[in-house]
Amino acid sequence: MKYFSLRDLAKLKNLHFVAKKVVEGFLYGYHRSPYSGVNVEFSEYRPYTFGDELKNIDWKLWAKTDRLYVKKFEEETNMRVWLLLDSSLSMRFPEDENEISKLMYSKILAASLSYVFLNQQDSVGILDFDSKLHNIIPPALKRGQFSRIIKNLDKIESRGSTDIDKAFHELSYFIKRRGLIIIFSDFLTNKDHLKKALSYFKHKKNDVIVFHIYHKEEKELSYEGDSIFIDPETHERIYENPDKIRKEYIRLYQNNIDTIKDICFENKIGFHSISTHEDPVSVLGKVLKR
Repeated sequence: MKYFSLRDLAKLKNLHFVAKKVVEGFLYGYHRSPYSGVNVEFSEYRPYTFGDELKNIDWKLWAKTDRLYVKKFEEETNMRVWLLLDSSLSMRFPEDENEISKLMYSKILAASLSYVFLNQQDSVGILDFDSKLHNIIPPALKRGQFSRIIKNLDKIESRGSTDIDKAFHELSYFIKRRGLIIIFSDFLTNKDHLKKALSYFKHKKNDVIVFHIYHKEEKELSYEGDSIFIDPETHERIYENPDKIRKEYIRLYQNNIDTIKDICFENKIGFHSISTHEDPVSVLGKVLKR
């Protein structure tokens, strides 16, 4: 990464700084975002006055009339973006100060995307969820919104167990206007509940992007020797030797990801499976280019 390593990121607590650096790295590599922010459409002409921007002069009309006229534009409704972070206990993994947890990685991406969208004059709001909604900041485009989002992200901690259906059903009452909804989660949840939950947003014709956040250890199970595996949400314990179950575990894990991907495909939802070891700059580029 251009500015710092993932290990450095794990030790940084200043999300405001991290977000700006990630976005700067993204812009350095990709030059600009393809999103246009506030849309404008032509309204009418008015005579040119000193101080008007030259780019708004209609030179073709000047050639015909020998007079300078400026195009007037009216702003259309800007995009409203909701960022939804899973804050259930499974997102705390791994609990290692030298590594980025799934929740911290989600925070970095959410902060970076907030920075991008707000600079494009789009309204951004944020919340976190487990079986309930927490720390809700509605979408807005006003002074200090980025700072409010960062302070909100700093408050988010892993808690509780996931009930995505219940949480998103509650959220559907908050979302009155169509917009873009971006979800960050490990999606360790009942898949029928997930399908039902995502339908709340698609029913209202929102665009939805899903970030499936995982740690490579969850996918590879590369531990060695007899081990104790503890479910962080139910506290259930399993005693097992990873060497004996690795092949079947990897197969089941991939089936789980494929199921999430299929649910998203059926609902025309953008799906990205992201490892916490991936460079956030590359992830931004992957999503925004698409």
